[in-house]
Amino acid sequence: MKALNNIKDLKNLIFDLSFEASNLLEEYQYELNILLEVKEDLNNNKLSRIVRKYFFDKYRINVENKDIIKYKVIIENDIYITQKQIVITKNREKNLTKTYKILKSYEIINEETINYIKKELICLGYDNKTIITMMEKISINNALNSKKTKDYKHSHNIHELIDMLYSGYELIPLDKDINSNKDRLNNEVKHVINLLKENSFKVVKDNMVLEKYYNFKELKYIYAKLLRYYQKAMMDNVNLMVDDRDFYFDKELLLTLKIEYFDALKKYKFIRNLYDNLVNKDYDIDTAIEDLFEEEYDVNKLYYSSNSNEPNKCYFVKDLMDIREEALDTIQYLINNFKEGNINNTKKLTTGALELRYDQIRIILRRIKGNCYSVLGVFIKKSDNMHDLYTMIIDRKDAEINDEYSRGVEEYYNNYINMNKRKGSR
Repeated sequence: MKALNNIKDLKNLIFDLSFEASNLLEEYQYELNILLEVKEDLNNNKLSRIVRKYFFDKYRINVENKDIIKYKVIIENDIYITQKQIVITKNREKNLTKTYKILKSYEIINEETINYIKKELICLGYDNKTIITMMEKISINNALNSKKTKDYKHSHNIHELIDMLYSGYELIPLDKDINSNKDRLNNEVKHVINLLKENSFKVVKDNMVLEKYYNFKELKYIYAKLLRYYQKAMMDNVNLMVDDRDFYFDKELLLTLKIEYFDALKKYKFIRNLYDNLVNKDYDIDTAIEDLFEEEYDVNKLYYSSNSNEPNKCYFVKDLMDIREEALDTIQYLINNFKEGNINNTKKLTTGALELRYDQIRIILRRIKGNCYSVLGVFIKKSDNMHDLYTMIIDRKDAEINDEYSRGVEEYYNNYINMNKRKGSR
């Protein structure tokens, strides 16, 4: 089976399959011509050389005049089967040739072609990881060729699922012969996990004073257990997708996996900095954590519409208070993805506003200028007849470009989401 690592490999595979289909079609056409000759001779009650050869080569039958009616039935069935194979092969050759031309163009690959490629790879017996990889490579190709935004190609989000699939699994050493009370240490591990579920990294860092209560070996054990815990959380999500490709092709399931994976990854990096600081005294922990969690460069800048100077009273935050807790993770994910340039979940409205959407979640934005957007509000769409709600949100005034106010809003709602999102979703 041909290895597939990129679009070029896929293009070469489709070309080979198209060539094979073309050759197979010629063989079926040749076979049909022979069958029609055999049929004609049988209809004339002639057991000619071609009749005898056909039945002996295919069925090991030495034909006799008394069974000529039976041979006619057999040949009619063979003709029917061959004609059906010709139709199937002709359609396959046509689809493969069309697919090859699209791949050769290196332009955006449409949904119909993507589904056809998926079907071919499944039929050929490729494993789930390879199929998912190629689907993501196509998605990346489409993103890089998208004319919606020139900045999209600079977003790391388009590669995030490939990063998930091929992330390494470092074996963290664990001292199992430690003489301390392991129950006490394991309880501390659970405590830190719960802290990270409910609080920001800054709060956790300020409140984790483990060095006051544990010696070097005990701390190393606690951090190693935490690192293994978050490694397993990441790999469990990847393995779910690799073991069952439905987790990839179901958008809702995939989004859940990605949210949980990258949540675990952030926590892993946070603990890893603490671990490295412990085992390497020259390690600059403050700079490392500051670099890791400081605000990344945003492709899109978001500002928040409000009639108040208080961040917790902007429209977006007030709307958020009415949102069910199981949707909070997704709202946070959509906002962060859009800021980083991911436009997969966007729709332009007839009013000129922009909608971030996933399932029934709707976040309404409006461009202020350049890459600056005003966040007007958020809601859960419960029916198709919600014109009045759309109108109310879109009528809100645009946000002022105020970075300090925007940071205050985001700090407030991120803390709110982290505190109130559905428990046990991680």
